[in-house]
Amino acid sequence: MHRIRNMDSLSKWKSAVNVLYQSPARIFAAPLFLTLLVCTSAVSEQTAPGKSISDGTRPPEVVVLKTIEENAGFGSELHRVTIRGTTRDSTGKPIGSARVYVASHNSISVSGFQKLRGQTTTNEAGEYELTDVQLLVNRNRPNPLPQPAEGGFVVFGEAKGYGITWAHEHQYRPEERPDPTNVDNKRPDKSDHVYFNNEPVVVDLEFDLPATMHGRVTDDQGRPIPNATVSLGLIPNWRDPTGHGSWSCVYVGKDVDARPIPFDAIVSLPSDLREARTDADGRYQFDQLRRDSTYLGMISPDPTFDAYQFNLSTQSENQSKSRTIHTGYAGTLDHTFERPREVNIHVVDQASEQPVPDAIVTAYHRRKVRHIGSRARTDANGRVQLRLPPSVDDYELWIEPCMTERLLLQTLQISVPKDKDAIDVPVKLEPAAIVQFRCTDADSGEPVSGVYFEYETDTISSPTMVSSQSVYVDHPVTDKLGLLTAYLPPGRRRFIAVNAPFPAQRRGSAIPDHESHTRGEIVDLVAGETSIVDFKINSFQEDNTPLPARKSVFPEEYVEKWDAQAQLVRNARVKVSVRLSRTSGKGIDAATFLETFRNCAPYQVPDVESIFADTLDAKLHLTPMVITVDGTNNREDIYALDSHPEPSRVDVDGNTRPTRTAVSNGFESVHVHGFSNQVDVMNAAESRFHISNLHDLCRWPAIHRRRPGATQTDETLTPAVPIDLGERIAFELETPTQFGKIAVRQVCDKATGFIFETSYGPTLDDLSDCKFYFAPKKHPGGMILPGMQVSWKVRDGKVQWYELHLIDHVEVLDRAMPETFAVAIPAGSMIVDHRGIASDPLRPRSRPSQLIVTSAVTDTLAYLQRKSAPVKLVESTIRYGQEAPSIEPSAWLRNDGATEAPDLSGKVVLVDFWGVYCGPCVAQLPEVQKAADYFADEQFLLIGVHDSDITPDELAAYAEKNNLRFQLAIDKPATERGWFGETMRAYGVRGIPSSAVIDKEGNVVFVGGLKDAMFKVKELLP
Repeated sequence: MHRIRNMDSLSKWKSAVNVLYQSPARIFAAPLFLTLLVCTSAVSEQTAPGKSISDGTRPPEVVVLKTIEENAGFGSELHRVTIRGTTRDSTGKPIGSARVYVASHNSISVSGFQKLRGQTTTNEAGEYELTDVQLLVNRNRPNPLPQPAEGGFVVFGEAKGYGITWAHEHQYRPEERPDPTNVDNKRPDKSDHVYFNNEPVVVDLEFDLPATMHGRVTDDQGRPIPNATVSLGLIPNWRDPTGHGSWSCVYVGKDVDARPIPFDAIVSLPSDLREARTDADGRYQFDQLRRDSTYLGMISPDPTFDAYQFNLSTQSENQSKSRTIHTGYAGTLDHTFERPREVNIHVVDQASEQPVPDAIVTAYHRRKVRHIGSRARTDANGRVQLRLPPSVDDYELWIEPCMTERLLLQTLQISVPKDKDAIDVPVKLEPAAIVQFRCTDADSGEPVSGVYFEYETDTISSPTMVSSQSVYVDHPVTDKLGLLTAYLPPGRRRFIAVNAPFPAQRRGSAIPDHESHTRGEIVDLVAGETSIVDFKINSFQEDNTPLPARKSVFPEEYVEKWDAQAQLVRNARVKVSVRLSRTSGKGIDAATFLETFRNCAPYQVPDVESIFADTLDAKLHLTPMVITVDGTNNREDIYALDSHPEPSRVDVDGNTRPTRTAVSNGFESVHVHGFSNQVDVMNAAESRFHISNLHDLCRWPAIHRRRPGATQTDETLTPAVPIDLGERIAFELETPTQFGKIAVRQVCDKATGFIFETSYGPTLDDLSDCKFYFAPKKHPGGMILPGMQVSWKVRDGKVQWYELHLIDHVEVLDRAMPETFAVAIPAGSMIVDHRGIASDPLRPRSRPSQLIVTSAVTDTLAYLQRKSAPVKLVESTIRYGQEAPSIEPSAWLRNDGATEAPDLSGKVVLVDFWGVYCGPCVAQLPEVQKAADYFADEQFLLIGVHDSDITPDELAAYAEKNNLRFQLAIDKPATERGWFGETMRAYGVRGIPSSAVIDKEGNVVFVGGLKDAMFKVKELLP
């Protein structure tokens, strides 16, 4: 079997690629790199059985895209497969000129991968052959059970006069079929839809007459809505309109007991077979739907309307659930939309009655997500118009004044009635109370900078952080004069001055509250008036003197220069525009990589695009990124290269949103994943995500400093060997450490100390971690930054991973406004708040709270502060190593009926908490059954504890139909509200699916996800 792994073999194959991936319908340029080829190539186009469009050149049997080691536990390959079959109608008559497609379908795919892998046309006998189709095959590291290398694929087709059709999903495994009689084979194949190496792949398709559907789309005034999109099977994701969408398309059959056939490859179906648009009269038509099938559907006019989502059935008889629309073999589906009404809002200052310009006005619905029409900015006259559909639920209106106005954010409820075309909403914004904080040292009377504040109210004693205004959460601190001004809501407040590092900076140097917190007197804040709040505090200053016994291997003159730059970087206030490339090395030779960059002129920015193309035979992909830093505040914005952003990617001022944003303010970190619109909020000290900062661009070693409680150690260090390089000097050192021998090479500028290279490895000839910096430039204030940075890690002589920053522009900021580090998010974003989760390694982690925003948000943290309940630390009642709660369900059973309670003594027990109405639970069942089979010969028991909302007969029937052969139980109803059952309450399981592991001594040792639970089971079994 031939595998392509080296660039020489790939180069020889490039000419063949030109032919293979050109078709009469689509012509694609030959790619420069293999990964690009498999992601963007057109499908293999064939015109008749046995006839390929190529000139005899065939792709290799196997193309390795990524190995398991390169790709975080799973590898991806392309395997050459030929698929053949016949197409017939329900009477057995062959269907000629049918169009047949094949699409890869895997749970894990290569980024940008073209799932449609081939298409062809049948001959008069209804035969087809797709020759040399390259299917995506994944190899998985045991995770924790052995996983076969396999690639899923679906064959589907269309023919004139018939409905679309599809076959079961099949799997291709590039190995010999295992012997089912071998008792040691723990994964015998029992499926009719798995093909092994060297077996003929034959997939037949059966066509039936089509189901048709038509309809008319109008508004509530009877006017047609033209150009509305009607989608069946695959619909846009209302959380993220730019994403891949959601799909559900299933052939349920004419017989009630028929096995459903899902069509998960509907993403690859030509769009004209799953979408229709309304004409000028609002009418649409579908002519090739499959009979006896169910479709997820949506009718979407322009974004100012609320899209209509539904489930559709084309069964001959209405056997569907009550919420499913039944259209049969020929049906009609009309829909009337409520046209948005004009909501005219006039915003004025309550005190002066003057209009308030540039205020952001947003309408939040309780349930419906609105991307357009619900958010706008007031004009010079304080006026703005929103377009909102009528609703029985009130909208919550947020009016956020701009930073120049000393006014408070205001919220109010408004109704949009059906019987009016327009409504007027007057709004008066209340002036803020002005608070001036002054902090001086209790002993010296000198001003104290860096102090932040909390406050308590007369009704709530839990402290709240002070922000400088009401729109953004910014955690301001006193300046060099010990002063801070904030604009706050009026009322009674007790302020607390906190003179300690932010939580993300403490790093274990805990400072007692009685030393760092100074409580003030209660103050009455009055709207529009200024209150002066003085604090005399015990100034805390961390001991930053160098450890005298800690010496450096480098000369002192360079160490001092590096330390001075490190201080400038630590206190920098800059905005840096860069272009970023961060990816795996794709097999690049490490010695060539090192030699290439060592030979570049150090005081100039290398032409890296030419270097990658000419010397390394690779293509460099650069992504725009902006890094903003202000002391403890750090922000990273990454932008996709998209010249036509969707509406959800544009903010209220028409600016393109980043595709990824990450911000840390010293207290919280917020991470926005733009393509999924998920927003993770964490305590900054516990964040699992890296946020790019100045240290990624240029790392200056700082002098080791003493922290409170630190101990001094005497060390004997061998000085680094200096090597003169003209304007530069290199230091090399090989020294033993507690982790083994390590070699270091550092090259710096003699005059400024700028570091050009820092490399580490077992020896100087075997460097495994390298960082290079080029083109140093001094910026206002004296800080030196490079024009380019590149770093990489080496494994087995190859570049395992590299990161490259090209610095285009550096802007030194006078001051950062509160909105600089605010995280704005689009409508439909799901906020996952991890801040209330206790991080105790001896307890299960609780599930974070989740919240979906129905309109765009100006600042995520400020939104959570107003919309969510105060974050409380949630700690599970379960403690690992203690006796497991007893499992006492209302019923024990298997797929053939009731059973006695199983004996758990001396066994490792895996408990799977689930429910038949939980989609993720059902999707996980094959893995659960696989675990039961795999550990069947061990001292092991798997129990599937179903929630309390099912009868024994219903669960037994479900288990029989889905071939679930493990022990089942039905939980008792919970004694407290908010739980799925009493056993689940005892184990602290609020969300399903979830798993628990009990060891042989009867102690609970894990509660969490199934994958981690199975790792724990393998650890406990011999």
